[in-house]
Amino acid sequence: MSTRRRPRTQKRGRQPRTLRTRLVVSAVALIAVVCAVIGTVTTIALSRHLDHQKNAQVIVAGRRAAGLIGSQNAASYQLATGDPVMAIGGFNGSDPSPTLAQFQKYVAQGRIRYFIAGGFGGGGGNIGSDVGSQISSWVEKNFKKVTVGSATFYDLTQKSAG
Repeated sequence: MSTRRRPRTQKRGRQPRTLRTRLVVSAVALIAVVCAVIGTVTTIALSRHLDHQKNAQVIVAGRRAAGLIGSQNAASYQLATGDPVMAIGGFNGSDPSPTLAQFQKYVAQGRIRYFIAGGFGGGGGNIGSDVGSQISSWVEKNFKKVTVGSATFYDLTQKSAG
């Protein structure tokens, strides 16, 4: 028995790859892998950065300079001051949002600093909700009243003396 190998038969037109060709192919493959890794790491880092920014914006947006009844009134204050203002009771103050309990929670969390008195919206009779008047009554009973010019507001960080 002979351990002699048969000579390889090559396919027509195909030459064996030279060392140079194999090195070039290996280098290109390595560069492709490195680019893929860099792209993945960059995507992860950018995603984390954007999530952090989004979370920071949500926290800031959760804080309101003031709350008052009705979005028509709130819009005027927000446009004049540039600060976020909570429109209690929606468009005309008759929607039950936020509830008194939710408003009390926002005040306890420091998310609303002032309550601007007056501007009561809400429907007459049985139309809409009286949440706005409930919130107003609670604020008037529990917080310090401040009048500046013709504007009356309540500082929700200072409890009333009585």
